[in-house]
Amino acid sequence: MRVYTDLGRIDKVREVLSVGLRDLDAPVELMSTSPVQYAWLGSSARRRDGGTTAAAASTSLRLQTNLLAPAAAERERRLCDTNAVIRWRRPTMLNADVFNAYFEALTRRRKYAVEEVNFVLDQMKACGVEKDALTYHYLVELHVRAGYDPTGLWEEMKQLVPEITPLPATVQTFMLRIVPYSTDPSLVVEVTRAALRYGTAIVDKRMLTELMVQWLSPVRTPTHAETNASSGSQHTVAQASRIGLNAASSSSAVQYPPEYVLWLMLELELRCVLEKASFSQYVQRQYFTELLLRCAKCTDAGTAEQVLALMDRQAIAKTAEVLALVVWCWSQALEVEKALDLIEWMALKGYLDQVDCFRKAQIESLRYTMDRHYLMTFTDAIHTPALVERALSHLQARRQKGELVTVHTLDLLVLALARIGEERKALQLVSTYEPRWGVAPRTNTYNALLTGCSRYRSTMLHRVVYKTMKNSGVVPNVLTFRVLIRQAVTSGNIDEAIAYLEEVTTHPGLRVEVEMILPILERAARVGDGETATRVSQYSLKCDIGIDGSVLRSAIQQLTEAGQSVEVLKSQLPLHEALRSRSKAGRQRARNEVLV
Repeated sequence: MRVYTDLGRIDKVREVLSVGLRDLDAPVELMSTSPVQYAWLGSSARRRDGGTTAAAASTSLRLQTNLLAPAAAERERRLCDTNAVIRWRRPTMLNADVFNAYFEALTRRRKYAVEEVNFVLDQMKACGVEKDALTYHYLVELHVRAGYDPTGLWEEMKQLVPEITPLPATVQTFMLRIVPYSTDPSLVVEVTRAALRYGTAIVDKRMLTELMVQWLSPVRTPTHAETNASSGSQHTVAQASRIGLNAASSSSAVQYPPEYVLWLMLELELRCVLEKASFSQYVQRQYFTELLLRCAKCTDAGTAEQVLALMDRQAIAKTAEVLALVVWCWSQALEVEKALDLIEWMALKGYLDQVDCFRKAQIESLRYTMDRHYLMTFTDAIHTPALVERALSHLQARRQKGELVTVHTLDLLVLALARIGEERKALQLVSTYEPRWGVAPRTNTYNALLTGCSRYRSTMLHRVVYKTMKNSGVVPNVLTFRVLIRQAVTSGNIDEAIAYLEEVTTHPGLRVEVEMILPILERAARVGDGETATRVSQYSLKCDIGIDGSVLRSAIQQLTEAGQSVEVLKSQLPLHEALRSRSKAGRQRARNEVLV
């Protein structure tokens, strides 16, 4: 079989197999004895015949020295005369090696019939020959060539008792032809784990990096270098479509847990250490950012901490985006102390300067916009008085150790206290900024108070906070007036909202925004106050701010239904549209950009 297989003579291979199958199908022979018994009886008969000849040749008779000899001779005669019929079949020469050679001959052919493979498998089952690792390897190759998915063979090997370990060639076939296009994450992880056991024989550092990128970001567009690196495997796309695996929905479209990606990174780090290669040559900083984003979405604080440790070992600089994602992850995992320490470290590095936590944060390197600022996620996490007290205790411990406590973390605690209804504690905390913590309140401090207390339908607390803010010499900003106006409109006090609106221009560097005007205009239209709506529209034109035409038409319709005069408002509509088309600053921003 081996010679014919090497020669490529499939016809001779078939003849050899047919001979083995013919012996297997031969009828059962009826014999008087088995071959072993026949050989023993033959040797006994020869010894007996030889002794009789020697006795006849002698002229003198001798007495029998062994009295048991006649009895032994009689038993031997009866044994020879016994006609015991025994059924015996010649042993077959078929084994796993013969069938494997046949499968190997099929894999070397350009074309073969699937029925022939099924026939050989049936004969193996009939002969009682078990499939070994080499048999499964040839079956996997035949499956791939025939356009069938060989995943079932992998599962069959794992379910056998004892379990069959796949050959390196089998694992390599799965890695090259099945894994890149499989949508089963469990299969991909098992095959990858089996491939890593064989070291660099199957998966080298470049292939490990490509696999890590596939697991990491399913929506990320590969770079030019990654495209060139993976161009050698493009010929398998057509083969994957024949197997039934969709190349468009490859394994990169499956969401793998972040610990699996970290596992590949650690394997790559180990190989780089053993081979004295540069880890940063294969792993970019962007990969760590993507992995931390995955950790933040999955609330996997343990993996995020290991990623930071890996970056420290490889001397990879941690940018503000990396630390922001870690703060997000640890906040959701209620790692309050770790999140506070990291926020303080970011403040020490200057990463929080000019950062407005009331606006959406964006990860520029990934072009990803967060739903909320990462500092806001921390305030959302400490949503109970016990968690806030835990955070305050940690800051107090830092203060006692002589470590830095900045105004950034204190503002977050003020906002958290105001949100959970602890306004008095929030005001007390602000009053202890300078005597206890050694920091001065800032604009964001009072904005946190105003924003946290906005859930109440009263403006009394807002007036107190705003008065305290002005008395302390803190300059309000646009967010301050936006919150004050919206709270006044919500409580139904339009006159107070207009007073705040007119006060904006009294502060240098501040200008009226359309987000300040729209709440007053819409509220006046709902209650049927045509005079206030006209007044606000006129004030908007005075400030060179054009209101969207659809908003004005809706207000005009509501005022008309209320029986109010809208002639002046209709005459101002073309002016607003002309101002919006001429001035970019007067255009209304998208509503999804307005957070407060």
